[in-house]
Amino acid sequence: MNSSGICTFKPKESWYISPQVLSAGRHQYDHLRPIPITIAHYLEQYPELIKMLNNLGMPLYDPDSEDGSPRLLDDLANALESPELEITNKDVFVGQVRTAWSNFSPREEGELPERLIVQLQGGQLAVIKPSEKSPVYLPDATRTIHEGLALHQKPVLVIDTFPARRLRDRFREQFGRAILFASELDVVPLVSENPWVSENGKQFSDDGLDWLIPVILAIIAFGTEQSKGTETKTFKEATEPPRDCRRLHSLRGWGHETKNQILPRGSRAVRSDGIRARA
Repeated sequence: MNSSGICTFKPKESWYISPQVLSAGRHQYDHLRPIPITIAHYLEQYPELIKMLNNLGMPLYDPDSEDGSPRLLDDLANALESPELEITNKDVFVGQVRTAWSNFSPREEGELPERLIVQLQGGQLAVIKPSEKSPVYLPDATRTIHEGLALHQKPVLVIDTFPARRLRDRFREQFGRAILFASELDVVPLVSENPWVSENGKQFSDDGLDWLIPVILAIIAFGTEQSKGTETKTFKEATEPPRDCRRLHSLRGWGHETKNQILPRGSRAVRSDGIRARA
């Protein structure tokens, strides 16, 4: 708004966000520089005028429609890096990024964003331009693999699993080995640098470790943000039968001897300071 009290904006630099969406919390979209809500209310009455402004370069924000342009993903990345723009709610912002990927359907090759929003240690967000020296991981596998990547502080693209799988080939075409697929990794526990072979174990009940069984089950049921209690299939499978829980003979002093590892499918092991996808 200028000194005369008149609202002005450049169509190419501002997003049209419907008043219905803005009413849920305009501040949650400030980083996209939406047009003033008074103008949005006015334009809502004239769809042809909205279309005309769109032809002039004004992007339209529609969380329920497919989008062939990377503009929204690019603007979200710019907002995250800009010192002038404040992300008022990180969880809402992450949801906007995930929704943008879910709706994104590139029409041509090379239309994926060149700079990607990733999650780092502790859920911290960053913008990275992937390279073979600094790859980004695509979460197109299972929760176990994704949690392993987070455990090892790897940069994981902020995207849901389904669109990650849908766009997997496009990522490989555009980025090559600068994007590594979580689906090409396995989680393999090691003891003293050797893969854990469960047949070499001993029953907990035979070694005075009966108390450890309910602890393990409690961790399965309630130990992570994604845990869903005792009624899930995973939990029920883990409790049938608990007497089969085993430990390795060499697990005494486990906290000092064991390293959790993520290994690529194949014969090569990767130490805890790095993860490599299968060549």
